[in-house]
Amino acid sequence: MVMTSLDRHGESLQTVQPNRTITAGPLQLQAGVPLSPTQPLNAGAVYLFCKSLIHVRFSREGDAADAWSAPIDARAGAVLACVPGERISVMLMEGEGESLIWICGVR
Repeated sequence: MVMTSLDRHGESLQTVQPNRTITAGPLQLQAGVPLSPTQPLNAGAVYLFCKSLIHVRFSREGDAADAWSAPIDARAGAVLACVPGERISVMLMEGEGESLIWICGVR
């Protein structure tokens, strides 16, 4: 069964476009080092997939994720609503080993 997330108006978000990554493919996450793509988000949601637990922060100023940022379990993939123009930053949770992360736009 395929489930979709809802946008802020209660409408179903369209499917993820795996070839429309925010970055040029999967990125390497290292313990304690936040990863912040420079490209602002241009959709109403992002899809994250990582084989580790992560912290996520959305910010217009481009603030980096830290240990106080929202924890997300993206091991099965996660769709998060965002505001176009924001930047995303992710960081591995403490105790997690190096991992790859995919950050994709949602149509």
